[in-house]
Amino acid sequence: MSGTGTMAVIALPHGEVRAELDGSVSVAAVNSGRATVVAGAVEEVEALLARLEARQVFVRRLDVDYASHSDRVEPVRERILDELDGVTTYPTDIAWYSTVTAEPVTEELEAGYWYTNLRETVRFAPTVERMLADGYRHFVELSPHPALLTALHTIGEDTGHDLTTVGSLGRDEDGPACLDRAAAELHVHGRRIDWRRLVPDSDPADLPTYAWDAQRHWIEPETATGGPALFDHAAHPLLGIQLQSADETRWTFRNEWSPATADWLPDHTVFGRTVVSGTTLMELCRAALAVARPDDAADVTDLLLLSPSCCPAPARSRSPSRSSPPVPYPRSPCTAARAARTPRLDPSRHRLRRRILPAQRGPPPQWPDTAEQAWTAQTYDRLADLGLGYGPAFQGVRSAVTTGDGELLARLSLPSTARDTADPYPVHPALLDAALHVTAAFGAADGRALPPSPWDAASCRTAARAI
Repeated sequence: MSGTGTMAVIALPHGEVRAELDGSVSVAAVNSGRATVVAGAVEEVEALLARLEARQVFVRRLDVDYASHSDRVEPVRERILDELDGVTTYPTDIAWYSTVTAEPVTEELEAGYWYTNLRETVRFAPTVERMLADGYRHFVELSPHPALLTALHTIGEDTGHDLTTVGSLGRDEDGPACLDRAAAELHVHGRRIDWRRLVPDSDPADLPTYAWDAQRHWIEPETATGGPALFDHAAHPLLGIQLQSADETRWTFRNEWSPATADWLPDHTVFGRTVVSGTTLMELCRAALAVARPDDAADVTDLLLLSPSCCPAPARSRSPSRSSPPVPYPRSPCTAARAARTPRLDPSRHRLRRRILPAQRGPPPQWPDTAEQAWTAQTYDRLADLGLGYGPAFQGVRSAVTTGDGELLARLSLPSTARDTADPYPVHPALLDAALHVTAAFGAADGRALPPSPWDAASCRTAARAI
């Protein structure tokens, strides 16, 4: 096809470009709502560009000597069909969208499709819009040098979506380094990456036992605990204001929860609504016990949450908590939580009791060497489809396997986005909640997954950021 014409990019919607054409020049590609590619004979394309430049329309000539996606392709039709005869492509496990139809490919494609692909207009923008409608937000341009990233950003802006777009290779750059950088960009923008494909297996390295003395210099936003000292504020961020009765027999805590309190709170949703996780409410009870009875072990037992604490946008929830003196039977604080500007919940709907638990000791479970991985990078997406949405701060499951005895083992790690500056949690609520994700994922039946809420007992003696 060399010598058949030329191509150019015009900064106009394809509808306005078509109105300028007389049939000798074709719309070759619809890159976005603000960029259209044309193709045709050199003289006709140059005449079109001259008219548009006279009207101060931006145009850019492509350094090619052919006119793809126009009638200039028709002379090679028989050759393409003959050379590709017998070559059949099939749908794969990875979704494949055609820029000919702007739809997912769901059937076999033969030689005729590839001729049409070269002859007809590339419907890039409609195809990306269809992918956005299907939930895709991360895009990697597989090309020798990025050419469509600007078009992707434009489509995202026009449709109101925040996209992550990265290139794969760069002109005159080291190829493997470019791919590593692309994977890192996806990672820092929240896309889960299977690093095992990039980093070879090796034994864990022993780190030096050096007492790092990190000093933070960032200015933190003012929180509820940073206001005037009219009331005494608890050290724990979830408790807020703390009041002790005059006879020193009762404690009362009151706080408003929002991203300023803990920026990981909105990352826990159920059917699109921000719901305070049960592990967060359990941490509230544990912290209240630790303040009210600092000399006793803060064990939480029989915590049953009968109704969720939902936070409107922006996420904000009020959580009063009270602690009373011991009574003849083992009982401890009642807690209540409610969303801001909503009717107060009956404290009796969130009850817990307190008792001393015997220490549970024994050898740690052994991770099987040959067990098949039961947790994949798509598991959180599957839970989201079932209504359980876990943002980056709550995505703490790293791997999970089932043993021959039917035992479920999981490795958990607290994501860096959930680590508070003060680190007041023995076990972070998001990390503990990750243990429930495994049971929710493997307990799904009939296309449903329910967030576990009852707690029989919880006891913590050491702090942890990974389990």
